[in-house]
Amino acid sequence: MRVERAAAKQGDIFTPEITGYFRQQIAATFAGPEGRKIRASLRRAEPVRGIALKVNAAYPAALPRQSTPPTLLLNLPRLPKDLEYRIVGRDLALHDTVTNLIVDFIPNAIPAS
Repeated sequence: MRVERAAAKQGDIFTPEITGYFRQQIAATFAGPEGRKIRASLRRAEPVRGIALKVNAAYPAALPRQSTPPTLLLNLPRLPKDLEYRIVGRDLALHDTVTNLIVDFIPNAIPAS
């Protein structure tokens, strides 16, 4: 997969239009009645910070794979079974669980607290 996507770059999948949609959905979710619970959930989990994401790079094996809170997932498009959303700092990453590659990401997708 890495070889086949050697020229992949940030924004190939999360195009500007799609990024705008995701940002709206995420912001609305955090501003809604479940926003405080989502933030608390993210703080309780093992936060992943200080990682510079790179498309087509492996998700570092030693780092926790913080799950995306279910209330946030309800407002994001469903993914095929081998893809997952991962929150890394304030970025939203698309992670291929079979190849362990970062497929794409949206920088600063999670609103600042």
